[in-house]
Amino acid sequence: MHNHYIINGTVEFHPATSTLRDLNNHDNVIILNSPASRCLLLLIERIGSIVTQQEFLDIVWTKCGMQVSTNTFYQNISILRKGLKKMGLDEELVVTISRVGLTLASGVYIKKLTSEQQVETSPMPSNGINFDETLQERTLKTQPPLSIQVDGESAITENEEIQPPEHPETRRKTRMPSLIARRDDRGATDHYS
Repeated sequence: MHNHYIINGTVEFHPATSTLRDLNNHDNVIILNSPASRCLLLLIERIGSIVTQQEFLDIVWTKCGMQVSTNTFYQNISILRKGLKKMGLDEELVVTISRVGLTLASGVYIKKLTSEQQVETSPMPSNGINFDETLQERTLKTQPPLSIQVDGESAITENEEIQPPEHPETRRKTRMPSLIARRDDRGATDHYS
């Protein structure tokens, strides 16, 4: 059995294939990376409640045997928001509750559908992009996009790429006190920082 979801009556989300498909334009399909897809699924399953950052880390990564930084979490939420925006959904569909967690916006309508039919995937000849998470580093791998067969209809992935978010250097540069020794006229040493 395959569960999928209709978001606000316009976008179909298939967790099994990590895809978002525009119901008004079947050629408009975006493939999310697996963690971003699992984040969206968790938000949908917990609609109406706030999901904490720790819950995301535990359910999306630790449960799958991965330990990641909070920066990885924020990057995947950014990828998710960009994917939703490319589908024509409001970027603020995923709402941040400061110092608490994330939730879906209050006006979001989710319809859960279950189908007996298996979703098939097959490689296509043109180039696409796929994100692969590893424990030590995040690498970008080029792969052909997928042709997705849903209910016997073919939907071809969008050639547009979802790039990982660019973040300026956020590390604060701290100045370590340096000891400077200075001798006075009497030969005594004073230390200054």
